[in-house]
Amino acid sequence: MQETASQGQSTALANIHAAALASTKETSSTAMVAQAVAAIQARYQVALARPRNFDQVRVALLKECRRPFFAEVARYNKPIGKSGVEGPSIRFAEAAARCMGNILVESPTVYDDHEKRIVRVMATDLETNMTYLKDVTVTKTIERRKIADGQAVISTRVGSQGQTLYIIEADDDAILNKENALVSKAMRTVLLRLIPGDLVDEAMEQVTKTLRDKEAEDPDAARRRIVDGFSAIGVQPTDLVQYLGHDLGKTTPPELVKLRALYTAIRDGEATWAEAMESVTSAQGGETKTSKLTEILDAKRAKATTKPAEAIDESTGEIRAAPPAPVAAPANKEPAPPEVEEAETTEAHEGQLADLLRVLAMTATTAEIDMVTPYLEGLGASEKTRALTAIKAKREALWKASAKKKPARAREPGQEG
Repeated sequence: MQETASQGQSTALANIHAAALASTKETSSTAMVAQAVAAIQARYQVALARPRNFDQVRVALLKECRRPFFAEVARYNKPIGKSGVEGPSIRFAEAAARCMGNILVESPTVYDDHEKRIVRVMATDLETNMTYLKDVTVTKTIERRKIADGQAVISTRVGSQGQTLYIIEADDDAILNKENALVSKAMRTVLLRLIPGDLVDEAMEQVTKTLRDKEAEDPDAARRRIVDGFSAIGVQPTDLVQYLGHDLGKTTPPELVKLRALYTAIRDGEATWAEAMESVTSAQGGETKTSKLTEILDAKRAKATTKPAEAIDESTGEIRAAPPAPVAAPANKEPAPPEVEEAETTEAHEGQLADLLRVLAMTATTAEIDMVTPYLEGLGASEKTRALTAIKAKREALWKASAKKKPARAREPGQEG
Protein backbone atom coordinates (compact mmCIF):
# COMPACT_ATOMS: atom_id res chain seq x y z
CA MET A 1 0.00 0.00 0.00
CA GLN A 2 2.78 2.37 0.89
CA GLU A 3 4.56 1.60 -2.41
CA THR A 4 1.35 2.29 -4.34
CA ALA A 5 0.87 5.59 -2.56
CA SER A 6 4.49 6.56 -3.19
CA GLN A 7 4.14 5.80 -6.91
CA GLY A 8 0.95 7.86 -7.07
CA GLN A 9 2.66 10.81 -5.44
CA SER A 10 5.61 10.55 -7.86
CA THR A 11 3.25 10.46 -10.85
CA ALA A 12 1.35 13.48 -9.57
CA LEU A 13 4.56 15.42 -9.02
CA ALA A 14 5.76 14.52 -12.53
CA ASN A 15 2.49 15.71 -14.04
CA ILE A 16 2.70 18.97 -12.12
CA HIS A 17 6.32 19.49 -13.23
CA ALA A 18 5.44 18.77 -16.89
CA ALA A 19 2.51 21.20 -16.75
CA ALA A 20 4.78 23.85 -15.29
CA LEU A 21 7.34 23.33 -18.07
CA ALA A 22 4.63 23.49 -20.75
CA SER A 23 3.30 26.67 -19.21
CA THR A 24 6.81 28.17 -19.15
CA LYS A 25 7.43 27.28 -22.81
CA GLU A 26 4.07 28.71 -23.84
CA THR A 27 4.73 31.90 -21.90
CA SER A 28 8.21 32.19 -23.45
CA SER A 29 6.86 31.71 -26.99
CA THR A 30 4.10 34.23 -26.39
CA ALA A 31 6.62 36.73 -25.08
CA MET A 32 8.88 36.26 -28.11
CA VAL A 33 5.96 36.77 -30.50
CA ALA A 34 4.85 39.88 -28.65
CA GLN A 35 8.40 41.23 -28.68
CA ALA A 36 8.73 40.69 -32.46
CA VAL A 37 5.37 42.36 -33.13
CA ALA A 38 6.30 45.34 -30.95
CA ALA A 39 9.64 45.75 -32.76
CA ILE A 40 7.97 45.70 -36.19
CA GLN A 41 5.31 48.18 -35.12
CA ALA A 42 7.95 50.48 -33.67
CA ARG A 43 9.94 50.47 -36.92
CA TYR A 44 6.88 51.41 -38.98
CA GLN A 45 5.83 54.11 -36.53
CA VAL A 46 9.27 55.73 -36.56
CA ALA A 47 9.39 55.53 -40.38
CA LEU A 48 6.01 57.23 -40.73
CA ALA A 49 6.99 59.89 -38.19
CA ARG A 50 10.24 60.65 -40.04
CA PRO A 51 9.54 60.24 -43.80
CA ARG A 52 12.45 60.55 -46.21
CA ASN A 53 13.07 63.59 -48.38
CA PHE A 54 14.35 62.51 -51.79
CA ASP A 55 16.17 65.81 -52.33
CA GLN A 56 18.08 65.17 -49.12
CA VAL A 57 18.67 61.55 -50.16
CA ARG A 58 20.14 62.72 -53.48
CA VAL A 59 22.44 65.27 -51.82
CA ALA A 60 23.66 62.73 -49.26
CA LEU A 61 24.31 59.99 -51.86
CA LEU A 62 26.18 62.32 -54.23
CA LYS A 63 28.27 63.51 -51.29
CA GLU A 64 29.24 59.89 -50.65
CA CYS A 65 30.18 59.46 -54.32
CA ARG A 66 32.49 62.51 -54.18
CA ARG A 67 34.69 60.74 -51.64
CA PRO A 68 37.58 59.20 -53.63
CA PHE A 69 38.00 56.10 -51.47
CA PHE A 70 34.29 55.31 -51.62
CA ALA A 71 34.24 55.90 -55.40
CA GLU A 72 36.97 53.28 -55.79
CA VAL A 73 34.68 50.55 -54.38
CA ALA A 74 31.32 51.87 -55.61
CA ARG A 75 31.23 49.90 -58.86
CA TYR A 76 32.21 46.44 -60.02
CA ASN A 77 33.20 44.91 -63.35
CA LYS A 78 32.29 41.26 -63.87
CA PRO A 79 34.48 39.61 -66.55
CA ILE A 80 31.85 38.52 -69.07
CA GLY A 81 32.73 38.87 -72.74
CA LYS A 82 35.19 41.40 -74.10
CA SER A 83 34.14 44.53 -72.25
CA GLY A 84 32.67 42.95 -69.10
CA VAL A 85 29.51 43.89 -67.22
CA GLU A 86 29.63 46.87 -64.87
CA GLY A 87 27.22 48.04 -62.22
CA PRO A 88 26.79 49.40 -58.68
CA SER A 89 28.69 47.35 -56.12
CA ILE A 90 27.52 45.91 -52.82
CA ARG A 91 29.14 48.79 -50.94
CA PHE A 92 27.24 51.30 -53.09
CA ALA A 93 23.92 49.56 -52.39
CA GLU A 94 24.60 49.64 -48.65
CA ALA A 95 25.48 53.36 -48.75
CA ALA A 96 22.41 54.15 -50.86
CA ALA A 97 20.15 52.29 -48.42
CA ARG A 98 21.71 54.22 -45.54
CA CYS A 99 21.03 57.52 -47.32
CA MET A 100 17.47 56.47 -48.13
CA GLY A 101 16.68 55.50 -44.54
CA ASN A 102 13.58 53.62 -43.33
CA ILE A 103 14.68 50.40 -45.04
CA LEU A 104 14.69 47.12 -43.14
CA VAL A 105 17.08 44.37 -44.32
CA GLU A 106 16.78 40.80 -43.00
CA SER A 107 18.46 37.51 -43.88
CA PRO A 108 16.97 34.64 -41.80
CA THR A 109 17.83 30.99 -42.47
CA VAL A 110 14.69 29.17 -43.61
CA TYR A 111 16.16 25.71 -44.23
CA ASP A 112 19.31 23.85 -43.22
CA ASP A 113 20.52 20.28 -43.58
CA HIS A 114 23.81 18.46 -44.21
CA GLU A 115 23.77 19.28 -47.95
CA LYS A 116 22.56 22.87 -48.23
CA ARG A 117 21.34 25.94 -46.41
CA ILE A 118 18.66 28.31 -47.71
CA VAL A 119 18.81 31.95 -46.59
CA ARG A 120 16.01 34.38 -47.38
CA VAL A 121 17.28 37.90 -48.05
CA MET A 122 14.58 40.58 -47.67
CA ALA A 123 14.57 44.36 -48.01
CA THR A 124 11.46 46.29 -46.94
CA ASP A 125 10.65 49.96 -47.47
CA LEU A 126 8.94 50.81 -44.18
CA GLU A 127 7.23 53.87 -45.67
CA THR A 128 5.56 52.15 -48.62
CA ASN A 129 5.45 48.61 -47.15
CA MET A 130 7.14 47.33 -50.32
CA THR A 131 9.22 44.18 -49.83
CA TYR A 132 11.62 42.44 -52.21
CA LEU A 133 13.05 39.06 -51.29
CA LYS A 134 15.40 36.48 -52.77
CA ASP A 135 16.19 32.97 -51.52
CA VAL A 136 19.87 32.05 -51.60
CA THR A 137 20.91 28.38 -51.63
CA VAL A 138 24.32 27.72 -50.09
CA THR A 139 25.61 24.28 -50.96
CA LYS A 140 27.95 22.83 -48.34
CA THR A 141 30.58 21.81 -50.86
CA ILE A 142 33.60 23.52 -52.43
CA GLU A 143 35.66 22.91 -55.57
CA ARG A 144 39.40 22.33 -55.50
CA ARG A 145 41.97 21.64 -58.18
CA LYS A 146 43.92 19.48 -55.75
CA ILE A 147 42.83 17.48 -52.72
CA ALA A 148 44.70 17.04 -49.46
CA ASP A 149 45.12 13.83 -47.53
CA GLY A 150 41.98 12.81 -45.72
CA GLN A 151 39.58 14.85 -47.88
CA ALA A 152 36.73 12.80 -49.28
CA VAL A 153 35.80 13.54 -52.89
CA ILE A 154 32.05 13.74 -53.43
CA SER A 155 32.20 14.12 -57.22
CA THR A 156 34.26 15.66 -60.02
CA ARG A 157 33.60 17.85 -63.02
CA VAL A 158 35.57 19.19 -65.98
CA GLY A 159 36.38 22.91 -65.89
CA SER A 160 36.17 25.36 -68.77
CA GLN A 161 39.86 24.83 -69.58
CA GLY A 162 39.62 21.04 -69.49
CA GLN A 163 41.02 20.64 -65.97
CA THR A 164 39.52 18.25 -63.42
CA LEU A 165 37.85 19.95 -60.45
CA TYR A 166 37.18 17.98 -57.26
CA ILE A 167 34.00 18.66 -55.27
CA ILE A 168 34.57 18.05 -51.57
CA GLU A 169 32.71 18.74 -48.34
CA ALA A 170 33.25 22.28 -47.06
CA ASP A 171 34.26 23.13 -43.51
CA ASP A 172 32.46 25.72 -41.38
CA ASP A 173 34.73 28.62 -42.40
CA ALA A 174 34.30 27.87 -46.12
CA ILE A 175 30.52 27.64 -45.71
CA LEU A 176 30.45 30.96 -43.85
CA ASN A 177 32.53 32.73 -46.51
CA LYS A 178 30.36 31.27 -49.27
CA GLU A 179 27.17 32.30 -47.49
CA ASN A 180 28.41 35.85 -46.86
CA ALA A 181 29.32 36.33 -50.53
CA LEU A 182 25.99 35.01 -51.83
CA VAL A 183 23.93 36.94 -49.27
CA SER A 184 25.78 40.17 -50.09
CA LYS A 185 25.04 39.81 -53.80
CA ALA A 186 21.37 39.05 -53.13
CA MET A 187 21.19 41.99 -50.73
CA ARG A 188 22.56 44.32 -53.41
CA THR A 189 19.90 43.09 -55.84
CA VAL A 190 16.95 43.67 -53.50
CA LEU A 191 18.25 47.01 -52.19
CA LEU A 192 18.79 48.48 -55.66
CA ARG A 193 15.16 47.69 -56.48
CA LEU A 194 14.05 50.06 -53.73
CA ILE A 195 16.24 52.94 -54.93
CA PRO A 196 15.05 55.13 -57.85
CA GLY A 197 16.90 54.22 -61.05
CA ASP A 198 17.62 57.81 -62.07
CA LEU A 199 19.28 58.42 -58.70
CA VAL A 200 21.50 55.37 -59.17
CA ASP A 201 22.51 56.52 -62.68
CA GLU A 202 23.38 60.02 -61.47
CA ALA A 203 25.40 58.59 -58.61
CA MET A 204 27.34 56.31 -60.98
CA GLU A 205 28.19 59.30 -63.17
CA GLN A 206 29.50 61.12 -60.10
CA VAL A 207 31.60 58.07 -59.16
CA THR A 208 33.19 58.05 -62.62
CA LYS A 209 33.91 61.79 -62.43
CA THR A 210 35.45 61.46 -58.97
CA LEU A 211 37.77 58.68 -60.12
CA ARG A 212 38.87 60.55 -63.24
CA ASP A 213 39.61 63.73 -61.29
CA LYS A 214 41.66 61.84 -58.73
CA GLU A 215 43.61 59.89 -61.33
CA ALA A 216 44.31 63.08 -63.31
CA GLU A 217 46.06 64.54 -60.25
CA ASP A 218 48.53 61.64 -59.89
CA PRO A 219 48.09 58.74 -62.38
CA ASP A 220 51.16 56.90 -61.08
CA ALA A 221 49.87 56.89 -57.52
CA ALA A 222 46.49 55.59 -58.72
CA ARG A 223 48.20 52.79 -60.64
CA ARG A 224 50.29 51.83 -57.62
CA ARG A 225 47.21 51.63 -55.39
CA ILE A 226 45.52 49.32 -57.87
CA VAL A 227 48.60 47.09 -58.09
CA ASP A 228 48.82 46.94 -54.29
CA GLY A 229 45.13 46.07 -54.04
CA PHE A 230 45.41 43.20 -56.51
CA SER A 231 48.56 41.96 -54.78
CA ALA A 232 46.62 41.74 -51.51
CA ILE A 233 44.15 39.29 -53.09
CA GLY A 234 46.86 37.16 -54.72
CA VAL A 235 47.05 38.74 -58.19
CA GLN A 236 50.61 39.73 -59.03
CA PRO A 237 51.75 42.58 -61.37
CA THR A 238 52.83 40.01 -63.98
CA ASP A 239 49.25 38.72 -64.04
CA LEU A 240 47.97 42.26 -64.65
CA VAL A 241 50.40 42.67 -67.54
CA GLN A 242 49.07 39.46 -69.07
CA TYR A 243 45.48 40.64 -68.59
CA LEU A 244 46.07 44.08 -70.14
CA GLY A 245 48.39 42.89 -72.89
CA HIS A 246 50.99 45.61 -72.25
CA ASP A 247 53.24 47.04 -69.55
CA LEU A 248 51.59 48.62 -66.50
CA GLY A 249 53.33 51.91 -67.24
CA LYS A 250 51.20 52.24 -70.37
CA THR A 251 47.88 51.83 -68.56
CA THR A 252 45.29 54.36 -69.72
CA PRO A 253 42.72 56.05 -67.44
CA PRO A 254 39.81 53.91 -68.78
CA GLU A 255 41.87 50.79 -68.08
CA LEU A 256 42.51 51.99 -64.53
CA VAL A 257 38.76 52.39 -64.00
CA LYS A 258 38.14 48.90 -65.38
CA LEU A 259 40.88 47.36 -63.22
CA ARG A 260 39.53 49.02 -60.10
CA ALA A 261 36.01 47.73 -60.83
CA LEU A 262 37.41 44.25 -61.47
CA TYR A 263 39.27 44.37 -58.15
CA THR A 264 36.03 45.28 -56.37
CA ALA A 265 34.19 42.39 -58.05
CA ILE A 266 36.86 39.86 -57.03
CA ARG A 267 37.10 41.19 -53.48
CA ASP A 268 33.31 41.06 -52.99
CA GLY A 269 33.03 37.54 -54.43
CA GLU A 270 31.37 38.62 -57.68
CA ALA A 271 34.08 37.07 -59.84
CA THR A 272 37.47 35.35 -59.77
CA TRP A 273 40.75 36.13 -61.45
CA ALA A 274 40.49 32.87 -63.42
CA GLU A 275 37.18 34.09 -64.89
CA ALA A 276 38.80 37.41 -65.83
CA MET A 277 41.64 35.69 -67.69
CA GLU A 278 39.18 33.30 -69.33
CA SER A 279 37.13 36.25 -70.65
CA VAL A 280 40.29 37.76 -72.17
CA THR A 281 41.18 34.44 -73.81
CA SER A 282 37.64 34.02 -75.17
CA ALA A 283 37.62 37.57 -76.57
CA GLN A 284 40.97 36.99 -78.26
CA GLY A 285 39.67 33.73 -79.72
CA GLY A 286 36.61 35.52 -81.11
CA GLU A 287 38.79 38.19 -82.74
CA THR A 288 40.95 35.49 -84.33
CA LYS A 289 37.89 33.75 -85.78
CA THR A 290 36.44 36.91 -87.29
CA SER A 291 39.85 37.92 -88.61
CA LYS A 292 40.17 34.61 -90.45
CA LEU A 293 36.66 35.00 -91.82
CA THR A 294 37.49 38.52 -92.99
CA GLU A 295 40.53 37.21 -94.85
CA ILE A 296 38.40 34.61 -96.64
CA LEU A 297 35.80 37.18 -97.69
CA ASP A 298 38.48 39.64 -98.77
CA ALA A 299 39.89 36.96 -101.05
CA LYS A 300 36.41 36.39 -102.49
CA ARG A 301 35.98 40.15 -103.04
CA ALA A 302 39.29 40.27 -104.92
CA LYS A 303 38.29 37.30 -107.04
CA ALA A 304 34.92 38.88 -107.82
CA THR A 305 36.55 42.10 -109.05
CA THR A 306 38.85 40.30 -111.53
CA LYS A 307 37.92 39.90 -115.18
CA PRO A 308 35.22 37.21 -115.59
CA ALA A 309 36.03 34.04 -117.42
CA GLU A 310 35.39 34.09 -121.21
CA ALA A 311 33.65 31.45 -123.28
CA ILE A 312 33.52 30.87 -127.09
CA ASP A 313 30.17 30.21 -128.79
CA GLU A 314 30.91 27.22 -131.04
CA SER A 315 28.04 28.07 -133.43
CA THR A 316 29.01 31.73 -134.09
CA GLY A 317 32.63 31.94 -132.85
CA GLU A 318 31.66 34.94 -130.67
CA ILE A 319 33.56 35.50 -127.43
CA ARG A 320 31.17 36.03 -124.55
CA ALA A 321 31.59 36.52 -120.79
CA ALA A 322 30.55 33.62 -118.67
CA PRO A 323 27.13 34.13 -117.08
CA PRO A 324 27.16 35.15 -113.42
CA ALA A 325 26.46 32.51 -110.84
CA PRO A 326 22.81 32.51 -109.79
CA VAL A 327 21.96 33.74 -106.33
CA ALA A 328 20.40 31.02 -104.22
CA ALA A 329 16.99 31.64 -102.74
CA PRO A 330 16.89 32.29 -99.01
CA ALA A 331 15.88 29.56 -96.64
CA ASN A 332 12.17 29.34 -96.00
CA LYS A 333 12.64 29.73 -92.29
CA GLU A 334 15.33 31.44 -90.25
CA PRO A 335 16.33 29.92 -86.92
CA ALA A 336 14.29 31.45 -84.15
CA PRO A 337 16.30 33.95 -82.16
CA PRO A 338 16.83 32.98 -78.53
CA GLU A 339 15.16 34.91 -75.79
CA VAL A 340 17.04 37.88 -74.43
CA GLU A 341 18.71 37.12 -71.10
CA GLU A 342 18.95 39.31 -68.01
CA ALA A 343 20.51 42.78 -68.21
CA GLU A 344 23.65 41.34 -66.61
CA THR A 345 24.68 39.78 -70.04
CA THR A 346 23.51 42.48 -72.45
CA GLU A 347 26.96 44.04 -72.79
CA ALA A 348 28.88 40.79 -73.34
CA HIS A 349 30.66 40.03 -76.62
CA GLU A 350 30.00 43.52 -78.08
CA GLY A 351 33.41 43.63 -79.75
CA GLN A 352 32.93 40.24 -81.41
CA LEU A 353 29.43 41.25 -82.55
CA ALA A 354 30.80 44.45 -84.15
CA ASP A 355 33.42 42.41 -86.03
CA LEU A 356 30.80 39.94 -87.21
CA LEU A 357 28.46 42.70 -88.45
CA ARG A 358 31.35 44.33 -90.30
CA VAL A 359 32.11 41.02 -92.00
CA LEU A 360 28.42 40.51 -92.77
CA ALA A 361 28.32 43.86 -94.57
CA MET A 362 31.00 42.53 -96.95
CA THR A 363 28.99 39.47 -98.00
CA ALA A 364 27.43 39.42 -101.47
CA THR A 365 25.94 35.92 -101.73
CA THR A 366 23.96 33.61 -99.49
CA ALA A 367 26.86 31.18 -99.57
CA GLU A 368 29.06 33.80 -97.93
CA ILE A 369 26.34 34.49 -95.39
CA ASP A 370 26.36 30.78 -94.53
CA MET A 371 30.08 31.18 -93.77
CA VAL A 372 29.24 33.83 -91.16
CA THR A 373 26.52 31.81 -89.39
CA PRO A 374 28.81 29.36 -87.49
CA TYR A 375 30.50 32.26 -85.71
CA LEU A 376 27.28 33.06 -83.83
CA GLU A 377 28.13 30.38 -81.26
CA GLY A 378 30.62 32.65 -79.50
CA LEU A 379 28.06 35.40 -78.83
CA GLY A 380 25.76 36.07 -75.89
CA ALA A 381 22.00 35.65 -76.21
CA SER A 382 21.11 39.29 -76.93
CA GLU A 383 24.03 39.72 -79.36
CA LYS A 384 23.04 36.52 -81.15
CA THR A 385 19.51 37.88 -81.56
CA ARG A 386 20.83 41.08 -83.14
CA ALA A 387 23.16 39.11 -85.40
CA LEU A 388 20.34 36.81 -86.55
CA THR A 389 18.17 39.84 -87.34
CA ALA A 390 21.00 41.37 -89.40
CA ILE A 391 21.59 38.08 -91.25
CA LYS A 392 17.89 37.76 -92.07
CA ALA A 393 17.78 41.33 -93.40
CA LYS A 394 20.88 40.68 -95.50
CA ARG A 395 19.34 37.53 -97.02
CA GLU A 396 16.14 39.36 -97.90
CA ALA A 397 18.09 42.23 -99.47
CA LEU A 398 20.09 39.80 -101.64
CA TRP A 399 16.94 37.96 -102.67
CA LYS A 400 15.15 41.18 -103.66
CA ALA A 401 18.18 42.36 -105.63
CA SER A 402 18.33 39.02 -107.42
CA ALA A 403 14.61 39.16 -108.25
CA LYS A 404 14.94 42.62 -109.80
CA LYS A 405 17.71 41.39 -112.12
CA LYS A 406 15.56 38.55 -113.54
CA PRO A 407 13.87 39.48 -116.90
CA ALA A 408 10.07 39.65 -116.95
CA ARG A 409 8.35 36.67 -118.57
CA ALA A 410 6.57 37.23 -121.92
CA ARG A 411 2.80 37.20 -121.68
CA GLU A 412 0.99 34.28 -123.19
CA PRO A 413 -1.63 34.90 -125.89
CA GLY A 414 -4.94 35.81 -124.37
CA GLN A 415 -3.46 36.65 -120.99
CA GLU A 416 -4.87 39.85 -119.52
CA GLY A 417 -2.59 42.60 -118.34
